[in-house]
Amino acid sequence: MYLGKTNMMIEAHWKQIYLGRITPSWFDDFKKEWKILASKSVAVDAEKYYMIDLTHWVYSCISFLNSRFLICKHLVCYAIEKEKAHNSEGIQLLYSNFKWYTDYPFLILNSNNSQNQPFNILDINT
Repeated sequence: MYLGKTNMMIEAHWKQIYLGRITPSWFDDFKKEWKILASKSVAVDAEKYYMIDLTHWVYSCISFLNSRFLICKHLVCYAIEKEKAHNSEGIQLLYSNFKWYTDYPFLILNSNNSQNQPFNILDINT
């Protein structure tokens, strides 16, 4: 049974993902959830009830803990608000703009700000 030479086919597949020619199947689900959460309103006093840490991309609400992608309406809305301060177009939902991690911070968005440098939405000090 011929399975191909070593891991050449797998490497070629990941290269296509890396170059942005194809995206993983879960990214479409992520975009749908992001858009739904972005359309929801956030209470002005939400920070009184929940602990937010944009540096580590965590929020203490139940929605965050139950989310498949570790996002909630609070984090999405704060991220969009922060990005719009640097870029009037806002966040572009492109696979190459998001970096996923298994420990803190779970998500980092890289986009172009006015200085054409990567902008980290998780850095609340900028």
